[in-house]
Parts: sequence; structure tokens; C-alpha cells
Amino acid sequence: MDSEKPTRAINPVFARTRKAILQKLGDPVAHVNKNPTNFVLVHEGGHGAWCWYKVADLLQKSGHTAIVFDLAGSGLHTTRPDHISSLQQYAEPLLEALRSISDSEKVVLVGHGLGGMCLAYASEIFASKIAVAVYLAALMLPEGFESLERHMNKIETQLIKSKASICSINLFSKDSCREILYNTSPSQDIQLACTLLRPVPSALSRAKAENVTDKGYGCVRRVYIKTTKDRAFPVGAQDTMIKMNPPHRVLSLNCDHSPFFSAAQELHRMLLGISVAYGR
Repeated sequence: MDSEKPTRAINPVFARTRKAILQKLGDPVAHVNKNPTNFVLVHEGGHGAWCWYKVADLLQKSGHTAIVFDLAGSGLHTTRPDHISSLQQYAEPLLEALRSISDSEKVVLVGHGLGGMCLAYASEIFASKIAVAVYLAALMLPEGFESLERHMNKIETQLIKSKASICSINLFSKDSCREILYNTSPSQDIQLACTLLRPVPSALSRAKAENVTDKGYGCVRRVYIKTTKDRAFPVGAQDTMIKMNPPHRVLSLNCDHSPFFSAAQELHRMLLGISVAYGR
């Protein structure tokens, strides 16, 4: 009769230490089915829920919830972009998603590009539901009354140095999209994006962060993720904006303006790390 192979006992101290290290590094395995987090992902202007397909899949496979949707006039939303008249109307699908979250739960709210405007607006209304707001190469408006146009004028020196800005997506041809928005992204994702992009509502350029206060937006912790190879919103402009309105933490990805395509794995790990640090 064959003798059974003895099993090696795992030192519980080693196991806890290993787990802590993996979580610190943002290893997805360390997060599976453990303290699941609701990640609410807000897309860039002209994009839609479709752009998060890689990141949403990775988050869900890690045992978390990824909530994605089309902002008004974007993706498959039925409203025409030229019928959007305000930031409030544009951001309504985000507000609807946050209303559906239980008052006892908190979310990690992630906004990309112009989606950062929606984060500021939502943070004022639902501050108690937001554990942390993550600005991914996103506009991060300062507190108080500030139109996007005026805010962008303050960092226009950096934008002039780039070929275009994130406010000019409507002017991009498919070729320029490749060069400006997706310059380090896989070709198949570029093809997908060029097929699905819609015009950015012009009303957003006149939008104001009205009634943004210390008690609402100001009490939500903010993390900024820079994209160092960004040609749409160059890193110099991001740095200028960060200096004007410092977040709690600044991280960096060595990629283009669209890390959900070009650096999905790295972004996934970074979001998990942020969730561990700020998500409770």
C-alpha cells in the first residue's frame, strides 16, 4: 500500500505576509472574492461604455463589480450630442448609477478625460457614497464656480505645445485619432474606437462646476493618474492642473491618453491598489 505523501504545513505568518505584499502590489489574485468593491467607470468625451471592456472584464474576474454606462449623447445613448445643453444633462446616467448604490456602500469612482467634470459634479451630490475619486488623465476642476473654457485657458500654454487637446475630439480624423488619442494602443482597439466615437457635446465647453463646495466635492479623496505619453492631454498640462488643485496622491502610467486600451493590465492593478488604500 502506497504511503500518502505528507503535506507541508504553511506558516500562517508567512501566508499573511505574502498576502499583504501581493495586495500592496495590486496583485489581482490577492483580491479575488475578498472585500469586493464597486468600481464606477466614467468614459471620456466622445467615447462610451465600450471603451472599458478590458478593464471591466479584469475587475470582474478579480471578484469586483464594474459599473459602466453611456453618458448622455455618448455610445448607444439615444440623445443626440447636439441636444445636450448642460453638464447636468450629460452626467445624468452617472447620477442614476450612483442612486442605485445602497447608502451603506461606497464606490471607487473613476473618470477619464472630460469625464473628470462628471466626477466633480457627482462628488458634490453623492460625497457619502464615494470612497475615492480617481482622475485618469482627466480634467480635475478646482472648487468653486469655474467654466471649463476658463479653466482650460489657464493651462493652454501646455496644450498649445501638443497637436490637439481633449476638447477637440470632434475635429479628429481617424488618422489623427491614431496619432493623438491612441498612439500606444493596439491596432484592433483603435479600429474599434474609430468606429464607435461620437461627437462631444459642445455645451461641455461652457459647463461650470456650480455649487462645488468643501463639504461635498472637497471632502472626497482624489487620486490622479497621469499618462506620460499622452498627446491629447500632455503630461505638462496634467502637471499644471495637478499643481492648481492638488489631489491626495498622484500616480503615473507610461502610455497614451487611452490606458484602458494601451495599459489595461497596469491600470487594473493600479485601481486595485487604490481600492485597498482608499476604498473602505
